[in-house]
Amino acid sequence: MISWRQDGNIRLNAAVIFGLIFLSVVYLAQTNALIDKNFQLRSLQKILTQKKQLNQQIIVSLTQVQSIGSLEEAAKILNLVPLDQIQYLNNLNSSFASSR
Repeated sequence: MISWRQDGNIRLNAAVIFGLIFLSVVYLAQTNALIDKNFQLRSLQKILTQKKQLNQQIIVSLTQVQSIGSLEEAAKILNLVPLDQIQYLNNLNSSFASSR
């Protein structure tokens, strides 16, 4: 027969074992959740980097478009017209200086 003292020790040992098993399961669950969040974070950081690069490309394109528009506005303000034909000087007279 088991005495009350041995019965108490068995119950205490069982409680400690079940407590350790419970804590181990909780630890594994928390570690798994942490690893999952880390993968999500890396994925989102990669997406953020791609979005930043796309944003930079859009800014460059917008700047190019705006610069062409600003040139056209400046041309209108200065009353400049587009060239239909380009004529070059073929014969240099003595009144022109040539760079040599």
